[in-house]
Amino acid sequence: MSGINNLQKLINQSRQSTEKLRHQVAQFRPSNHVEQWYVCQARLNTEKKSSHAKLGVNPLLQQRIQKLFAKLCDKLHIEQCLAIGNELFVKRFLTAAEKITHMDEVRRAQENVRRVKLYMNEKDLLATITKVDEEERRLLYYELTAAINESFEKEKVHAHTIKVFGLVGAILSAFLTYIYQQNRFHILRQEVEKSLTHSVKQVLDNINENKQESWASYIKRSIYSWPYKPS
Repeated sequence: MSGINNLQKLINQSRQSTEKLRHQVAQFRPSNHVEQWYVCQARLNTEKKSSHAKLGVNPLLQQRIQKLFAKLCDKLHIEQCLAIGNELFVKRFLTAAEKITHMDEVRRAQENVRRVKLYMNEKDLLATITKVDEEERRLLYYELTAAINESFEKEKVHAHTIKVFGLVGAILSAFLTYIYQQNRFHILRQEVEKSLTHSVKQVLDNINENKQESWASYIKRSIYSWPYKPS
């Protein structure tokens, strides 16, 4: 792994040097204007110098600059090719190293582990949702049962109240009927007693009258009343 890290560092350094050369070449623009750029051969650094000449440039200097520019372009192309080759080499080397060290299998195993964790999390989430649904369903069932029991209790109390009132009404009606019958019996008894008393008085009066009547009047009354008796 340390060798792979060193190769990656070298690739990064080559990329930085390539970008530096690109920047330097991009800044180099030979022209005949007032401001001209000259490339120093040492370390390939650029330096800005102003010239007050308005026309022409020394041909030898121009040829030298063009040759230097061509060399820089060739070197830049070579650096680019080397960078591409280094990248390809590093990729191949990393692929071979992964195959040798079984890092690809490790990566696939890590992906499988992440996938399994994702599936487990999804399963736990579904189990939680199912549990919540069951709890909600159970609470709804309890609420419905409580409502039914409450309604049943209300109906039971209402029926019991009606039954009690009916029983009280029946008792009151029976009591009133009994009082009415007793009163009627009492009135009838009084009337019977009065009639019996009147009859007894009449009988007694008749007996007393019969005792006071003489034999002569009795015979006379019997004789005179005989024709009028029914046959």
